[in-house]
Amino acid sequence: MTTNTDDIVQAMKNLSMKDRNARVLAYILANPESTQHEVERITDLRQPEVSNALKELKQAGFIKVSDHIRQGFGRPTNVYVAAKTPKQIARELENIFVSRLKDMKENVRIIQRLELSGH
Repeated sequence: MTTNTDDIVQAMKNLSMKDRNARVLAYILANPESTQHEVERITDLRQPEVSNALKELKQAGFIKVSDHIRQGFGRPTNVYVAAKTPKQIARELENIFVSRLKDMKENVRIIQRLELSGH
């Protein structure tokens, strides 16, 4: 992966995205119409890691299957594309991060109240 891609991966991780998901999403954003095998080869992730990342990214609505290609006599291979623009993805990640930050602040307040009540 390139330095630019590495920066994007780190930015996504800073917003609480799992490393494997960030690496897979960054690859698909940079390389539309990617197969799982291509993602595995370029990101240096193992097949189960890529499978889990693709599943989670599809559930989050960040990627989708755009086509199926047949390679030889085997099963058709899914082709993945981004389901949203980078700007939309960034906005969603920001919203998730802000929500988690609010939850953290509330947890801090709960702990502080324990101190005030004499515990």
